[in-house]
Amino acid sequence: MVSLYGVETKALNQAVTRNLGRFPERYSFKLTPEEAEDVRSQIVTLSGESARSAWWRYPPRAFTEQGVAMLSAVLRGAKAVEVSIGIMDAFVEMSPFSSREDLAALLTA
Repeated sequence: MVSLYGVETKALNQAVTRNLGRFPERYSFKLTPEEAEDVRSQIVTLSGESARSAWWRYPPRAFTEQGVAMLSAVLRGAKAVEVSIGIMDAFVEMSPFSSREDLAALLTA
């Protein structure tokens, strides 16, 4: 999300913390230690004790599609507007597919 919105991790986390009412668990949640370890093991650049201790002190936050869209509402700046427009355009492009029952079921599963 940090690279998508062009903000620092700290700024993104602060925006979420200040707007927790906009991020129910179905929009955003913190990874469990097991999930975090799975993700951490995939990050080659995360090495050394200082990096690991920082990782465990602040468990990573995951966002659903709705959470990504909500970030556009709480983050400021041109990049947030650009992402928001891109999300809306994607929904419009997908709307013809939602009229077909089989694809609609797949999208809502």
